[in-house]
Amino acid sequence: MTTRKRWIRHLQQQIEQIDAAQQRARHSEGVEELHQLRVQLRSVRIQLLPVARHGKLHAARAALSLMSDASNVLRDRDVMLELVADWPAPYAQEARQLIEGRAPDLRTARTALLPSGWAAQMGTLPQVLRHEVPPGAALQRKIRQTARKYRRQARAELHALAPHCAPELWHRTRITLKKVRYLHEALGDWLPRRWQGLSKQAKPAQDALGYLHDLDVLQQHYGASFSAALNGYWQSQRAAALADAEMAATRVLRALHGGKPGKALREDLA
Repeated sequence: MTTRKRWIRHLQQQIEQIDAAQQRARHSEGVEELHQLRVQLRSVRIQLLPVARHGKLHAARAALSLMSDASNVLRDRDVMLELVADWPAPYAQEARQLIEGRAPDLRTARTALLPSGWAAQMGTLPQVLRHEVPPGAALQRKIRQTARKYRRQARAELHALAPHCAPELWHRTRITLKKVRYLHEALGDWLPRRWQGLSKQAKPAQDALGYLHDLDVLQQHYGASFSAALNGYWQSQRAAALADAEMAATRVLRALHGGKPGKALREDLA
């Protein structure tokens, strides 16, 4: 079986897993079910980036994005509760009350996890993949070009980060690192060997920037109602998270430079 066929079969299996995960997430209050659905959605969406300009594949990716967007409301609530769970009791209690006091309509939010036309769109995806994904050499070229594009983008964004940067810039870099990670993790067979370990190096930075982002989302949603004591504690948590994110960004930037700080590999400068 060719690498192309293996990849298409793997995508088909992931789509089946998304269907099952979506059913579990719609009928369960568990955090893990929603997390698994979001991970699977993200993986397939990012893997389709190299071929996303093909019309029917673009539509399939848009359908995956709709489901992912619909999960954001549930994700934010669950992550915020998890974020404050280990805080000292007075701060955790106050934050939890704020979060639970503005809880979304969970039934409506879970129903939205099944966008209109989803079954028909995903039902035709296996055939679309077989017909729309280009042959091996052309597919490899597209994958390498896409991976290179996001390595360059991540490198530029990481260089531009500084402690005073707006939360939106840290979040944007986190999203770019997610794309780098998933592209290099799922499509490593098509990439030069030097980049095949990059996904493992990107994960710690993605996690560190993710924790910083969660703190910023908490403040954005509920900060206006923080007591002075809770605001002071949040400030201390963000300062520590920012320091961790800076260190993680420095490490992954070194990896994006091929292990040589300040010197990108020639293929990424071409």
